[in-house]
Amino acid sequence: GGTRHSGSRQLLVCVHVSLLASRGCSLSAKMSDLSTRVAALEAELETAKADYNESLDTIWMLLASMLVFFMHSGFSLLESGTVRFKNTQNILAKNLLVITV
Repeated sequence: GGTRHSGSRQLLVCVHVSLLASRGCSLSAKMSDLSTRVAALEAELETAKADYNESLDTIWMLLASMLVFFMHSGFSLLESGTVRFKNTQNILAKNLLVITV
C-alpha cells in the first residue's frame, strides 16, 4: 500500500484498539483479527485497481479503433475526390476491401 493514508489508518487502528481495551476484550486476539481484516481489504483494493485498469485499456482500444475507422472513411472521400467520376466506385471498393481485411 501507499503512505498517502497511513496516518489515517494508524489513527483508525488506535481508536479501534482503545475501544477494544475499554471493553475488556483480549487485545492481542482483536489486533490479530484487525490486521487480518486490513490485509483482506488491501488485497480487495488491489483487485479492484487491476479490474479498473483493464476496463480503461478496453475503452481506449475501442476509442482508437473508432478513430481509425473514421480515418478510413475520410481517406476514401479524399481519394474519390481526386479521381474522375467513373473511377470513384473502384476507389471506394478498394477502400472497403482495406477495412474488411
